[in-house]
Amino acid sequence: EIISTAAAPKLSVNFGMALTQPICDAILSTRLRSLRVERVTQNDPFFQMFAMLPMQSPFLEELALGHLTITSAYELTFLDTLCAFRHLSLLRLRALEGDGLAQLAGILPRVVQQNRRTLETLYLEDLDAKTLLSCIAGCRNLRRLDVAKSLSATLRPCADFPSGAMDLCMKVIARCPKLWSLHLNMVAPDEPKDLERHILQMGRGLKELVDKDVDFYRGLQYNDGREADPNRVESDDDEPDDD
Repeated sequence: EIISTAAAPKLSVNFGMALTQPICDAILSTRLRSLRVERVTQNDPFFQMFAMLPMQSPFLEELALGHLTITSAYELTFLDTLCAFRHLSLLRLRALEGDGLAQLAGILPRVVQQNRRTLETLYLEDLDAKTLLSCIAGCRNLRRLDVAKSLSATLRPCADFPSGAMDLCMKVIARCPKLWSLHLNMVAPDEPKDLERHILQMGRGLKELVDKDVDFYRGLQYNDGREADPNRVESDDDEPDDD
């Protein structure tokens, strides 16, 4: 009753709360704008509810899922549902596990691209560099990007990128000109001052660049000492580069 009559179309279910069938039915009766689900104790009702969510809440703006077990029985349902959202401004997938995640990385570029005009915050884990760059191509409104390493991963994200952290950061910033916060949990650059200098040359508005153990970038204004131009307009129709 609390869910179905709530005025604010936002819902957070976490830390062991039992997501029972009546609660799932109440969720589906509400036109949600934000759904955050983490550490639920009963997966079956959640996945049945999640499969119907795009139809019941077609204008969902925020989706955050964490510490969920995706079994092979629900793999197709989970992936198909992720691909059905079109208006997300926030997408956060954290600490997902299970044998139903084999194809997740393959569909992430499609999921992100379908929301590229509205997406402002993106948090993903264990991406290789090619998947990351495919995801963010054309995401010209992205403000915050976090690429983390999960506890189960043996390699840090984007460890396959041959040119190192500096070049990868430059490519990310080129694709996302409105980015103000970039967290990459990858190997720190050998020459951090070179990274700072090159990013300054980009003339972008990046305010926070954090790699693991590289906290001295936090709070720097990568704008070459100039005020941001309020009249500058980035077109969604600009084609991303092919790198």
